[in-house]
This record gives sequence, C-alpha cells and structure tokens, in this order.
Amino acid sequence: MIMENFMEKLFPDKNILPRLKALEKRLGYRFRDILLLATALTHRSFANENPHHSMPDNERFEFLGDAVLGLSVADLIISKYPGLSEGALSKIRAALVNEKALADIARNLKIGECFLLGRGEEKSGGRDKSSLLANALEAVFAAIYLDSNFEKTHNIIKLFYVPFLKDDELIYLYFDYKT
Repeated sequence: MIMENFMEKLFPDKNILPRLKALEKRLGYRFRDILLLATALTHRSFANENPHHSMPDNERFEFLGDAVLGLSVADLIISKYPGLSEGALSKIRAALVNEKALADIARNLKIGECFLLGRGEEKSGGRDKSSLLANALEAVFAAIYLDSNFEKTHNIIKLFYVPFLKDDELIYLYFDYKT
C-alpha cells in the first residue's frame, strides 16, 4: 500500500504499477525495489518533461546492462561452442546482443507497454522503436542486476538466449552482414 501511494504520487499514469507487476511476471523476476524497474523504463524524454518527478532516465542503466548482457552471453556461447576461435565467438555474441535481437526479446516481453515516454516520443511511436526497446531491455537487465546479483541476472538472460543457442539457425537471423 505504501509503494502504491508512492508510485501514484511519482507518476501521472495510475496504471504504471500494475504494468510493472505484469512485466515482473513475464521476466520471471520479482523486484525488491520496483523503482529500479521504473528507472529502467524511464526514457530521457519523460525525465526531461517531468523534472518534478525526480525519476532519473535509464541511460546509465543501459550502459551497465550492456556490460552485464555481454558477459552473460559470452559465458553462454563459450560454453556452447568450446572449439570456436575468438573471432567466431565475437561474431556470434554480436549477433545475439544487437539491436534487432534485443528489440525482438523486448517486444515479446511487451516492454513498450511499460515505457515512461515524453509526449513527443509517444506521438512518434516510441513504444515500438527498436532502438528504444533494445536500450530499455539492457536497462532492465541492469535493474535486475542491481536488485539482486550477477548469477540471478545471468539465469534470466539465459532464459531468453537458450532458444537461440539450441537452434543454430536462429543465430544467423540476427547476423549483421554489413560487418
């Protein structure tokens, strides 16, 4: 009840807490500090337009989440492909953590429903922009890491990436042939 009252005061959208709780279920992780998840889903446009809410944007979380995700995926692929060279492992990792792969996972999790966006970003379709979805997913991984530890975060990341690793053909869908 205290958290619900706090969230109502912090955010103009009264449905944010139920949407965050639904996202927790889809992630398979219950936050001790739900504000970490809210921060992970706060776009710079919302933070800039709503300075009175004192909610930071998710950019610092994106930075941390990128590192956590990179380490986690590197661990998964080095275990799956023990005979591959560093170059081949790097290409597979890049394919799995690129914007397209992250945005697809974020869409499956319905992260766009939980975004806190400014008016302009909302009007321009920000809830379904691949770049925003990919960044938000990285920020969510950082929020989980900050709320728990690397092992729990790795286990959650593993749930989303094991299907790619079980089917080698899936990885190739995400290769960037320009590089």
